[in-house]
Amino acid sequence: MYLNNKAENVAPEKATSYILIEKVGDSAYVAQQNDMTNKILLKGSYKDEMLTIPHGKFFYYNKWIHYPNIYDKQHADTTTYLEYAGFFLNGVKVGTWIDYDKNGKKVFMYTFVNNKVKGPFQAYNSSGQLIQKGNLDDNKKEGDWETYEPGMNKPSYTEVYLQDKLIKKSIHFVKAVPPRNFESYLKKALKKHMDSLNNVTVLLSINKEGKIDSVTVNKVLNAAISKAVINAFLNAPLFSPGLYDGQPVKQTSYFSFSLMLSKEIFIERENSKNVDIVTRHAESIGRGLNSIGLGTRLD
Repeated sequence: MYLNNKAENVAPEKATSYILIEKVGDSAYVAQQNDMTNKILLKGSYKDEMLTIPHGKFFYYNKWIHYPNIYDKQHADTTTYLEYAGFFLNGVKVGTWIDYDKNGKKVFMYTFVNNKVKGPFQAYNSSGQLIQKGNLDDNKKEGDWETYEPGMNKPSYTEVYLQDKLIKKSIHFVKAVPPRNFESYLKKALKKHMDSLNNVTVLLSINKEGKIDSVTVNKVLNAAISKAVINAFLNAPLFSPGLYDGQPVKQTSYFSFSLMLSKEIFIERENSKNVDIVTRHAESIGRGLNSIGLGTRLD
């Protein structure tokens, strides 16, 4: 079947996508929707040949357009990736659904019960680390929600919600604080190399006493500059250590010379993600093939 952007069955020369349908067994139909360049948009199974009752696991795809450089749009390359996937039971969304980024990493995990978002929710950063978890009830936050610093297996703070309204917040983790005049110390220690450090970020490990005991540089530098950067941090004055529920803890932290040079010191890391799952999935059954049986991908 050939479809246009309005989900109408049309002649091939007017189509923007097409659907391939295969009957499997007595009452199962596997359908795959592709665009006219043969890139996949959707794949799933239905209980009827008119494709009105999705049943089983569905896979939804998106396109990522990337350019050799910002000036060369003529040679843009398009990659198709799995955007999200989940299950239908007799036309109703159920169970765990997962959203992915273009690199195949999980972004969100959430739960459907009878077409409504209800149950556990989890969010991840680009490194695949858990950064938030809680429960949703009809896409509203309910109960305890925990937010995590990257690399920590305990929540940095906990929020309690009632019907999406925040009623309590408990802060567990307080980040290490640099000593006074830390910026001036670094500029003095690295005054011969500052012009080479604008795009450099370092990962610091700060122990319970507030001493930097490990330094990792994100950029390849010549040996002399790299050694100078590492020594400057290892010999830095003590920080006020990070605290977890009032007790000193070891922590890792990112330091950006770019931000320092723009009068900011520490990068605020990504620590909270939420998504309006209901809005994302509203008005679609299968997102690709709608309730009249002949649909197209809804963005």
